[in-house]
Amino acid sequence: MSDKKATVETELGDREKKFARFTKAQLLASQKYAGRRDLLDALLDGEKSYTSAEADAAIDKFMKGRA
Repeated sequence: MSDKKATVETELGDREKKFARFTKAQLLASQKYAGRRDLLDALLDGEKSYTSAEADAAIDKFMKGRA
């Protein structure tokens, strides 16, 4: 029984790592978004947290909406 519990906890831990959430300030400070800091600053809400995928989606949505 404890092996099953350990496996479930490990899987949850892995899932949390894949979908880590970051504040707007953390995303703006990251190297990944160094070239998009101004855009992210305008698009993201400072009161919410975001995954990297959500930040990327916000950038893509903005870039595709303005041609």
